[in-house]
Amino acid sequence: MGSESYSLDTINTIIQIFEERVPFNNVIGMKFGVKGKDEGVVSFSMKDELVGNMMFSSLHGGVLATVIDAVGGFTTYLGMIDRNKSLTEMEKLERFSKIGTIDLRVDYIRPGKGKNFAASAVLLRTGKKIAVTRMEVRNEASLLIAAGIGTYIVG
Repeated sequence: MGSESYSLDTINTIIQIFEERVPFNNVIGMKFGVKGKDEGVVSFSMKDELVGNMMFSSLHGGVLATVIDAVGGFTTYLGMIDRNKSLTEMEKLERFSKIGTIDLRVDYIRPGKGKNFAASAVLLRTGKKIAVTRMEVRNEASLLIAAGIGTYIVG
């Protein structure tokens, strides 16, 4: 699953929220995970509902932006709980409810062609109020489809 610095109960609860309680994440079919310290991952597969260009059967740009934002927010939370290890599980979940996107930049590198996609995010900085992450989405051939930088409020 990932780093030992995270409580599995807290991470599993957050993964459940991201996957099941956020309707659009559920429509996309995002599956969340932890790759390492301060690195979240998301995987999803192409399906008809995600097509943006019918001629080329490529992902809609809004899907890419949503996935980039979601993996960035998830990774921000990982950094927040790692930074606040002394908080109780309930306090960590309460902090989660306060995370929000302040700014998001998405660069569309190439058309979103593929069957399976993986997004990852790396935490660049976590402060008392703001966190910054770098994200990317790749297809099953490891081709970079989109990249982004997100700024999130954490306090």
